[in-house]
Amino acid sequence: MNTELKSSDEELKKKFFALKNKHDICALLEIDIKTLIYILYRKMPSTNYSTFTIQKRSGGLRVINAPSTSLRILQQKLNYIFQLIGMIAPCAHGYINGKSIVSNAKPHAKKRYVFNLDIEDFFPSINFGRVRGLFMSYPYYLPKEAATILAQICTYENELPQGAPTSPIISNMICVKMDKQLMKLAYDTKSYYTRYADDMTFSTTLRMFPSELAYNKASGEIVASSSLTKVIIDNGFKINNSKIRLQKSTQSQQVTGLTINQMPNVKRTYIRNIRAMLHSWEKYGLDKAEEEYLSKYNYRNKDYIKPCFQDIVKGKINFVKMVKSEDSKVFRNLAIKYNQLAGSGFSDYTINQPSEEILLQIYTEGKNTEHIEKAIHILDKDLSALIYNGKIKIVNGVEHRSGDQQLKTTYEIMSKSKNSNKFLFVWDCDSKNKINSLVEENNFFKFVFASNTDNTKVEKGIENLYPESLFTQDLYSLEETKNDYGGKKSEEKFDKSKFLNKIKEETDPYVFENFKPLFREIRNILDM
Repeated sequence: MNTELKSSDEELKKKFFALKNKHDICALLEIDIKTLIYILYRKMPSTNYSTFTIQKRSGGLRVINAPSTSLRILQQKLNYIFQLIGMIAPCAHGYINGKSIVSNAKPHAKKRYVFNLDIEDFFPSINFGRVRGLFMSYPYYLPKEAATILAQICTYENELPQGAPTSPIISNMICVKMDKQLMKLAYDTKSYYTRYADDMTFSTTLRMFPSELAYNKASGEIVASSSLTKVIIDNGFKINNSKIRLQKSTQSQQVTGLTINQMPNVKRTYIRNIRAMLHSWEKYGLDKAEEEYLSKYNYRNKDYIKPCFQDIVKGKINFVKMVKSEDSKVFRNLAIKYNQLAGSGFSDYTINQPSEEILLQIYTEGKNTEHIEKAIHILDKDLSALIYNGKIKIVNGVEHRSGDQQLKTTYEIMSKSKNSNKFLFVWDCDSKNKINSLVEENNFFKFVFASNTDNTKVEKGIENLYPESLFTQDLYSLEETKNDYGGKKSEEKFDKSKFLNKIKEETDPYVFENFKPLFREIRNILDM
């Protein structure tokens, strides 16, 4: 058997809606009756599927029921036919030709609120009876015998099997009624609704998120409203309360794994993961890298075909291309690296052409520029070369002593305008609470140094990042000041300029260890 159907799309549609019995189904799938009877009735049901588990990204295990070759071919043929005849709501984006997680995320970009919820046990909630009932009702109206056989082909142990080619499209067909009801609820609350498989998302630009969709309990917990919950329960599903999230525009808003505060984007962790895979491939070779990667996932079942590491890497890079576009520097750099390792794979990405533009401008306070440049020079030769060649510029973003506040004001003004260049604003550890309200948007990013609790000599400012052993007595001097009663008192004053001169002479990498988180952030931004 093969998966190709000889009939035209129009012929397949006519045959489907004319189905009455098993003979018609065999004609539709272009198989003989003996094959259908053997697969459905002669073979033990358990031999039609291989069951194994894989790790979920969120933790725990996902059970996969992968159909045998003969059954999978029938399901692949049916999947093609269901794509032709299936009635699916426009808000559905999962596993539909021409749609993706990007099309699912785009409607929610630049919204004030984004509300995410998840259906619990999505595929297992759709049982044999629901699938058969689907084909017997509007708009398919198939007789009971035909609907029963289709349901038998598409279900296993009274549920939609995760791993069967037909399960995603059937779930979309089952959800039509619920999707339409939720679209109306969204319309009534001036919101927008989309669904990608079991991930449901509402968003709005209203100043207050509609309580008809969700509300805050006294404990601070976000709860789906009774009207929203009723629609989902009435349609045979249940909300996974542990995955409910209400995200404001001041936070990093996520929809189906994409950051959508501006336009859909790939998570930084996803890019870092690809870079790590490429690095492992380059350092240890393809076989070792593949072995290491597969060991992290549960690919132990012998009946399951293990994915090819090289194909996985290429697929991930293609995903970046889909989300960020072919012109994205991130995609181009990943494609170039892949081609260097694989020999080919992405056309037109063989040479890393030098660019004359500035890759990143870093704004910070006063003398911090010199501390950062020195740390980069000692610890990171690649970033140091980018500074030397003018690709990275470190700018003093303040003109007077109230540095952190002026830097914040500069950020607020500059980040409101769209800019193709990237900007990173860097604050000392004592400024963390002052900049929480700043939103990362329009290629503007913020970074605050973590406090170095091992340094009790200087608890504020960039000097706090250095080892306490550097703060020798010659850096302090006594200074007379007035006390509260008009008299004089002596205070020990730390000489920052003298300390900076001392730092300029340092060559020990250990001294600059606490600057490393900043360098990681710089690389993350350059990779975006």
